[in-house]
Amino acid sequence: MIAKLAEMGILVSLERVKELSQGGSIGRPHIAQVMLENRQITSFREAFDKYISHDGPAYVEREKITLSRQYNYDTVRSVTGSSTPSKFRGSGCHTKPIARCRISWLETYYGCYTGEVIENLTGVAKRHGLIPTGGSDYHGISAGDIGAEIGSIDVPVESFEQLAILSRNRKTKR
Repeated sequence: MIAKLAEMGILVSLERVKELSQGGSIGRPHIAQVMLENRQITSFREAFDKYISHDGPAYVEREKITLSRQYNYDTVRSVTGSSTPSKFRGSGCHTKPIARCRISWLETYYGCYTGEVIENLTGVAKRHGLIPTGGSDYHGISAGDIGAEIGSIDVPVESFEQLAILSRNRKTKR
């Protein structure tokens, strides 16, 4: 994205983007923040509307990986048991490989998911004995009206209770 923006005359420092991400994953809000700091846009919304939305001229699709590949590759997530469906490609990715992966919960409630998607993912979680959880995709930047802030996604209290039980059981096994 940074290269595409540069081709349009919008210079974004990769170093500054990395600094904003604080060692975490880099997202479009970090790029928008640098654009805002450089006064190349007047709001986060403008960055997304004009440049970095999914259909924007500077957008670059991230590599989608299969569920089993992520959990073979990503030791931290395989140990903690998290799964974010939006990272995976292919409609069948939620049914067959998921049972072979060492995960305990599935991100089911998310700001961009429709009711139909939430219902589908809740069913997948239930079929595979996974705890349906939520996520906002918040990256530590106040993105105003473009992203969901921490705590803005409604997740049933049962999910929290199941995670608390899972945590206690894991501590007991140590």
